[in-house]
Amino acid sequence: MFGPLFGFQGADPVLGLLSFVFLVALGVDYGIFLMHRMREEAIRGAEPVAAALTALRTTARAGGAKVDLSVEAAAGIPAAVGAAAYRIVQEALTNAVRHGGRADLTVRVGVHERDGALRVDVTDDGAGTGDGTPGFGLVGMRERVRSVGGTLDAGPLDELDELGERAGFAVTAVLPLRARGEEEAR
Repeated sequence: MFGPLFGFQGADPVLGLLSFVFLVALGVDYGIFLMHRMREEAIRGAEPVAAALTALRTTARAGGAKVDLSVEAAAGIPAAVGAAAYRIVQEALTNAVRHGGRADLTVRVGVHERDGALRVDVTDDGAGTGDGTPGFGLVGMRERVRSVGGTLDAGPLDELDELGERAGFAVTAVLPLRARGEEEAR
């Protein structure tokens, strides 16, 4: 059954099954490795938020989008919050370029520290007619936000384009700068 799948024509089915189990185990190990790397990256907070977001803007511009970036955040943002903000902006920019469907796409990115939280706003004026292949972008954003105790709103805007059709997409995340219960401990 599994033998032909892995190129073992006429091979013992047990060998094919063992090969399949080995490949699955290898994939699981690699997934665990990637999760640990992402966690370590979040803990280290390798780059300040503003510098990392500026690099993302440059990458999105290379993809054809006009990106307006505004960052107002102190240097002492917790590493996990900074990493979450970075990944949210990264995914939102990727989605805008991928699904925007416009040659003149404009994306506005704002990351601002207010009232004990880091607010991330990403809006675009895309037509939503680009590559419609669904992915895990919004699911990943929700998990990142949840991991730091924040909230996420994402969806199409109610604005109309020049043809009178609905245009644009918005992502808003609010990431608390202090972990739950941290304030009570002080």
